[in-house]
Amino acid sequence: MGTQSEYKHLVHSDDEEEEDTSLHKDLDIPDLSCNSPVFKTMAAMFGGIMIPCLVAASLAYRSGNSPCTSVDVTTSYGKVRGQHCDETYNFRGIPYACPPNGSLRWRPPQEPTCWNDILDATEFKSMCAQVRPLSATGKVMGSEDCLYVNVWTPSLDHYANLPVMVWIHGGYLLVGSGSVPGYCPTEELTSHSQMVHVSFNYRLNAFGFMALQLLREGSPTNTSGNYGFMDQIAALKWVQKNIKSFGGNPNKVTIYGQSSGGTSVWTLMVSPLAKGLFHRGIDMSGSSVYKATMAETEQVNLVFLDRTGCRDAQCLWNLNIRQILQSAPWIEYPNWAADDLCDLPQKGKFVGPLAVVDGYVVPAPPLDVWKQKKTGYSDVPYVIGTTLQEADVA
Repeated sequence: MGTQSEYKHLVHSDDEEEEDTSLHKDLDIPDLSCNSPVFKTMAAMFGGIMIPCLVAASLAYRSGNSPCTSVDVTTSYGKVRGQHCDETYNFRGIPYACPPNGSLRWRPPQEPTCWNDILDATEFKSMCAQVRPLSATGKVMGSEDCLYVNVWTPSLDHYANLPVMVWIHGGYLLVGSGSVPGYCPTEELTSHSQMVHVSFNYRLNAFGFMALQLLREGSPTNTSGNYGFMDQIAALKWVQKNIKSFGGNPNKVTIYGQSSGGTSVWTLMVSPLAKGLFHRGIDMSGSSVYKATMAETEQVNLVFLDRTGCRDAQCLWNLNIRQILQSAPWIEYPNWAADDLCDLPQKGKFVGPLAVVDGYVVPAPPLDVWKQKKTGYSDVPYVIGTTLQEADVA
């Protein structure tokens, strides 16, 4: 078991470059095979259409015999240029919100600025700022300019009205992206399912889930934390506005996610801010067990504030990515450190999600919302399951 004497995720030294990449190589890929119970149930929900495997080997990008050609689509913010490869169209790295940096750091996502030229959407954009997971030699990866959506579709017919599957990646709310190979949609999945598939990035770690009274005082909603969930809601709003241009039906949207992506589905199911933005939900190995209040979380996160040396929001906005991730209170509160995923359980230590019951995004603990028959949640079909060998240590 690793010691608690050093932050194993942090950048080695100031003279090393931060790694800005959209790919992960260290994430475990769950077994989401076509024979899994979750996908059999999923198939039944869609009238017998079987969603193909989400395993790395079966989701390698199609090589195809035909060269890819450029194709343009008009969104509500401007034109985007993607690719038509074999039987599918793909568009990568379309902004669904402004970059949440500077004074927009720790703020609800803002709509993107419209553009006049054609936006290149042939390459994935950066993952959100994080540290390399499960490694003793971790580096900072990604950037704050990361709120992008990716679309794969078998048709660009405005009237195709195809079902839409929106994938929410896992990673403990600390790591990951919507473009991890083997852990995101692909052309092959799209071709076989004849559905529109969407993935996206959302803010993670301290950038996505830091709750502080200092931040709440400047908030129009009098809340702090859960910024990553707000990003997810913004991405779903983008889908509602634009997916018809990609052949999708905005009235037939299913959200699905695994691990903390499943936890995100729980959150969106009970959030009044997400009501009406989707019509089915699928949780794979997510957790609904989080009850930390905003006041409680703000108190424990004072450790973060002390480490930054900041006493006002302007100071926090001026910190760089490395300084923020170095200040996360991982020693005192191990839920901030993904290394604990590899450690054996310890008495008195709870490694839980960073989600906060803030009364705004999350009005109450998810199970309590249904148990007490509260209003405002999404009353839609919902599949709950676990992935094979979720906790296998063999």
